[in-house]
Amino acid sequence: MSSSDRVARRKEATRKRIVEAAMQLFLKQGFEQTSVSQISEAADIGKGTFFTYFATKQDVLSFLGEQVMAAMTDADTPGAGAAVRLQRVFSAAGEWYVENEAPARQMCIARISSLNQADVSSSREPLMALLRSIVSEGLASGEFRPVDREAAVIMLASAYFAPVAQWTWQQDGPALPERLTQQLELALVAMVDTSSAREAS
Repeated sequence: MSSSDRVARRKEATRKRIVEAAMQLFLKQGFEQTSVSQISEAADIGKGTFFTYFATKQDVLSFLGEQVMAAMTDADTPGAGAAVRLQRVFSAAGEWYVENEAPARQMCIARISSLNQADVSSSREPLMALLRSIVSEGLASGEFRPVDREAAVIMLASAYFAPVAQWTWQQDGPALPERLTQQLELALVAMVDTSSAREAS
């Protein structure tokens, strides 16, 4: 292993330690009541080291949000059909939450409990933009019924956020990937235009 690889691994380990410490504190005492000094102490690092990785404590939450969005974006396949794209990005999100269950759950609790509406809206915009792109493809191709685009985007966002919120607070019941799939299927029933298929048959 090269020295640059070792440095990269140490940096990633430090970032992970900061995130885990921050999530535990956010869950225990709330986002607003948690300071950067407390996070640094819990992560066993200097305060200056914290700022090497994150400009603010809000950026810790943003980092996790960016990770799940990156997983969804990587899974997206423009041109494959709107329904297929939605299935792939929802599936990727479910897998990410399963693989990162503890910090992901704590991130959701912190966001639901502590952040103001402006912060919540800002954190959701990348997802809304992705959904808007997919819905636009579905409308343009005729795959989706001729519905209002923004109404469809809001419905899909609800199909995503509702299962995530339910999973955050209820640890029993179906796994999150299953919940996401069920909600997406219900949304697609309302959106997919089946008239062409009926005419072809």
